[in-house]
Amino acid sequence: MYAGLDQIQDKEFDVFTALLNIFNKNKLRYFVTGGTVLGANFYQNFIPYDDDIDVALVREDYNKFIEILYHELPEEYRVQHYTLNSDFKYTIVRVENTSIDITEVSDPDQKISHPSIDIAPLDGTPSGNISRKFFFARLLILRGVLTGCYADSINMNKDRSVKDKVLIHSLKIGGRIFKLIVNPTKVKQRIDKILSRHIEWDFATT
Repeated sequence: MYAGLDQIQDKEFDVFTALLNIFNKNKLRYFVTGGTVLGANFYQNFIPYDDDIDVALVREDYNKFIEILYHELPEEYRVQHYTLNSDFKYTIVRVENTSIDITEVSDPDQKISHPSIDIAPLDGTPSGNISRKFFFARLLILRGVLTGCYADSINMNKDRSVKDKVLIHSLKIGGRIFKLIVNPTKVKQRIDKILSRHIEWDFATT
C-alpha cells in the first residue's frame, strides 16, 4: 500500500498513543526527544517534513518494556530489538505499525518498512572528565565495529559526496571481514552493558 507522509505520521501517532497507554498504566518514566520536541514546541505537531517520533525511557523502565510490557501492544504492532530478533541491527527498541507498508524509493533492494517509533534507553555518563572521555571512546569504537558489520545495508543510491562514497565502500569491504570475526549481537550487548553502568537519576515528581 502507498503511504504518503501524512498517512505515515497518522500511523506513527497511533503507535505513540498505544505506547503512552502502556507507559502511564505501568508508571514508566518516559520523555520525547530530538525532533519530536522541536515539533511539539514550534508546530504543536510533527515537524512538517519529519516522519518519526523519538521517545526515551529510563533504563530500568526500558528493560521492563522489552522483557514484559511490549506484549500489551495491539497485534498489528511489531516490536524489534536485538534480543527478540538477532537480525535487527540497532541497539534501541523499534515499534512498527505493520498495517501499512513503506518502500524507500532510492533503495535498490526496494525493502519494505513500516511507520515506526524508536525508543532509546536513558542512561548517564561517568562524572570524571578522563573517565567520560574513555567512556565515549569505547562506545565510538564499538559503534564503528557495528556499522562495519552492517555496511552492506547502506544505501549507495542516496546523494553523497565522493569522500562519503569512498568511506562507505571501504566500510563495505571491511564489513565482510568483520562478519567473519565479530558477533554483532555480542557487540550490542557490550554497548548496552557499558551504557547501563551509569543509570543513577534523580527525577523530581510534580
